[in-house]
Amino acid sequence: MAADLLIPEAAIGQFYSERLFSIEKTKEFAHRQGIGIVVGRLQHDGMISFRTYNQYKSK
Repeated sequence: MAADLLIPEAAIGQFYSERLFSIEKTKEFAHRQGIGIVVGRLQHDGMISFRTYNQYKSK
């Protein structure tokens, strides 16, 4: 539920349907949504590995 509040279901659904998860596309999507949690959401939803793009996550 919290994930859908931060990233609207329609927006993430459209992003997932494109199946293009390069770091450039991911950053562009995050910028359009005005949030910085997209890498974690991709990892949590199983779209990318939990090792992918960790260097872009804030610690």
